Amino acid sequence: MFTVDWNQPAPDASGKKLIPNEVVHALISHFNEIDLSNQSVPPDVLGRAYEYLIKQFADDAGAKAGEFFTPPEVVDTLVRILEPKPGDTVYDPTCGSGGMLVHSADFLREHGHHATAARYFGQEMNWANAAIGKINSVLHALEADIKAGAGTITDPQFLDHGKVKKFSLVLANFPFSDEFWWLKPEQQTDDKKKKDKLKREVFGKEGYKDPFGRFGRGTAFRSPPAGYGDYAFILHILASLTDEGRAGVVCPQDVLVPWPAGDRGGDRRVR
Repeated sequence: MFTVDWNQPAPDASGKKLIPNEVVHALISHFNEIDLSNQSVPPDVLGRAYEYLIKQFADDAGAKAGEFFTPPEVVDTLVRILEPKPGDTVYDPTCGSGGMLVHSADFLREHGHHATAARYFGQEMNWANAAIGKINSVLHALEADIKAGAGTITDPQFLDHGKVKKFSLVLANFPFSDEFWWLKPEQQTDDKKKKDKLKREVFGKEGYKDPFGRFGRGTAFRSPPAGYGDYAFILHILASLTDEGRAGVVCPQDVLVPWPAGDRGGDRRVR
C-alpha cells in the first residue's frame, strides 16, 4: 500500500517508466523547500491535503466516484446528527476512502476530545479503495481497522461467535440497488445465464439463507429480494448495532416504496 516501484512500466504500454526519475526528483525537491514540520503547520495538514486530492479525483471520475467517495457535506450531516462520543465504536461496512471514519474523528476533536477516544472499523471489497481509506486514516492519525478484499454481505469480516460484531455507531453509503448482492466477487461474471442459475440454486423456495443471522426481521420477507441489495445492506447495518446503537445511512430514494402488486403473491408490503 505504501510502496511504489516507480521503475515499473507505465500502464499505457509506451515502454516508459511509471514515473521517470527526473519527475520523482523534481517532486521531492519541490516539497523539500516547504517546511511541513509540526511546528510550522497543523499536524493534520497532510490528511487535509490528501482528502482534497481524493475529492479532486472523485470529481474527475464522475459517476464512478460513488464507489469510493461520499461528498463531505453528506458525511458531515450524518456525523452531526449522530454526534460521535468518546467510547464509541464507529463502523462503516462499505468504507471506500474512509471519509465516514475520518469525519467522525473530526467531530470528536471539534468537541475537545482526542480522535482515539473512539475506535474505528471499516470493510471495503475493492483493494484499491481500501488502500486509499487506510492511507486516509493514517494521515488523519487514526488507527482504523479496515478489512479489504471481501464483500460485506457475503463475507462480513467483523464477527463475534459466528454473528456479525456489534458497534455503537454505524455510518454507511452502500452500493445502491446491487442486483447480485448475494454473489461473492469471484462469482460476479458477465454471464447472465450462469447468474440466473446461481440465483435459483441459492434462493430456492425459502429465500437466501444467511449464515450470520442478519436476515429475517419482521414478517414481510424471509430474505432480501434477489435483485435489490439495498434491503440486505440495511439489515446488515441493523444487525451490526448494539441495543443502544445509532446509524446514519445514505439510501436510494425508492428504498421504502411498496413492492409492485404481484411481486410477493399479490400483496403490497413496504420495503
